[in-house]
Amino acid sequence: MKKSIFFALAGLLTLTACNCNVYQVEGSYSFKTSGLAEITTATDTTMIRLSDETGMMDIRNLKNGDSILIVMNETNGGVFTIRAEVKDKVITFAPFERTVVHLLSTSSTTYLVTVSGSGHYTDGTIVFDLSYDGLSLDGNKTLTAPEIKTVATVRPK
Repeated sequence: MKKSIFFALAGLLTLTACNCNVYQVEGSYSFKTSGLAEITTATDTTMIRLSDETGMMDIRNLKNGDSILIVMNETNGGVFTIRAEVKDKVITFAPFERTVVHLLSTSSTTYLVTVSGSGHYTDGTIVFDLSYDGLSLDGNKTLTAPEIKTVATVRPK
């Protein structure tokens, strides 16, 4: 009888040790990112609307506690990865760098930005509240965008 109780408790402990947080968010999503940014030069500050970014996002379990890998593949654009953690439907990650391109009618400017923020998962949708801070590759302009939003919706299987 004691062995049966021991094995039942061990089995129950194993089941509760599974990371349900990761399994909830794991999957394939489509996403869209948009927001406003402030561009500052030595003589001027201008508010701009960043080009919307769309694409596919995959979230994979890294099988290390609450760790996940987010792979974002922009439509007609680049790809980048983020290592993150999921706890209580909140996705957190360390700040990371990526490039952002601001398109004008006659030219474009590329910025190397640091991205920070977090995401919240609810019923098949992840909403990331992000901020960008960076410098143009030529070093003449800064970009500050404290309210960038990415909305990712799970794709049906």
